[in-house]
Amino acid sequence: MHRSINLSPKSIAQWLCRISSSLSSTWRPFPLTISLAILLTICNSLPSQTCYFDESLQGMVNADIQFIQKLEINEAQLQDMMNGNAQAIMNSVVYTIPVVFHVIHLGESVGTGSNISNAQLMQALDDLNYDFRDIGGAGTDVEIEFCLAQRAPDGSPSTGINRVNGYGVGDYESIGMATGGNETALKALSIWPNRDYLNIWVVYNIIGDFGSTPPNGFATLPGAPSNVDGIVLRADATGVSSYSHVITHEVGHFFALYHTFEGSVGSTCAPNTDCHLQGDRICDTPHHLQPSGGCVTTGTTCDMVTSIAEVAHNYMNYTDNSCRDRFTAEQVMRMRTVLMTLRNTLTYSLGCEPGCTSVIADFIESSAIPYLTPYTFVNTTSGGALSYSWLLDGVEYDTTTKSLFKNFIALTNRFAK
Repeated sequence: MHRSINLSPKSIAQWLCRISSSLSSTWRPFPLTISLAILLTICNSLPSQTCYFDESLQGMVNADIQFIQKLEINEAQLQDMMNGNAQAIMNSVVYTIPVVFHVIHLGESVGTGSNISNAQLMQALDDLNYDFRDIGGAGTDVEIEFCLAQRAPDGSPSTGINRVNGYGVGDYESIGMATGGNETALKALSIWPNRDYLNIWVVYNIIGDFGSTPPNGFATLPGAPSNVDGIVLRADATGVSSYSHVITHEVGHFFALYHTFEGSVGSTCAPNTDCHLQGDRICDTPHHLQPSGGCVTTGTTCDMVTSIAEVAHNYMNYTDNSCRDRFTAEQVMRMRTVLMTLRNTLTYSLGCEPGCTSVIADFIESSAIPYLTPYTFVNTTSGGALSYSWLLDGVEYDTTTKSLFKNFIALTNRFAK
């Protein structure tokens, strides 16, 4: 029995790239040399600023057909909110989202190989804030900022950086992270609640179909399973100047942005009869074909009228890193809508607040005294409690560090972190 496989031109080119890469160091006859030269030209034309978002999303759909329904429901909610509450969305409030980096290394010391330094992670966070706040002034300020988490899920102080050794987990040391393969097991090594944190996993490699160059990263849309929700970055594409917008691109996906060329295949433009429901679901990013890197600003988009320059500089495009410098106004509205609806729990997370110290609640009471005589409780709590609450039969009656009362029935002392 024969089974047919549908391959796009891009898939064929990527497959050929892998072949050419494996043969490039071996002897070959003259005709093969010419063929490989042609293939290497094809490889070089594939975009270098790639992510694995589309493939990861397709994998989730394949694994759970109901995920499509969830995405449709989420999309309808977003469209309703954007169409009816634009003023509430664009309210000039700057939101701050706590970020936690999970570095999945191969056992190296900090600052070596896949176990990248704190400085490199902080640079990536700076890159993200620079882009989202439009410090360069080329696009629209998203008015969303990101902090390195100071408080862990249990309330304890944290650096916002977790480091775990992934060696031996799902053949990680040989292949890296594979979506739909060892992804869940690797992320389980270090993960914080997606309701309160943006999880960013930094891995040494990502398995993909981009020839000899692995994807730079990938992300999940709102509604993804909580045990994988967040973004993944390749270690050597994190906090590096030549990849400074990779984290911005992936966080854009996290907030439900699609590629600006979404749905286009090869030289065929995607349907675009309704720009709110097709393509990238954004109307101020002209519909266009997927670029092959570079920074082409001449020519037109799929409507044969609009200049390609309007999308060449977009963070959600596949142009070169140095070419990208902006989000559009509608992209900003969509991301803020997601934050207010599908990811709204992030807006009241305490992750950016300092963690609690180890507080031990205790007090000393005065010795036995006659009835109706004031009875003194002296606070001896240790560990830096910030506030106090004295309860009598479950009702708060005092918040000072020392309390006096008459007619004792039942009293407990508790503290607020």
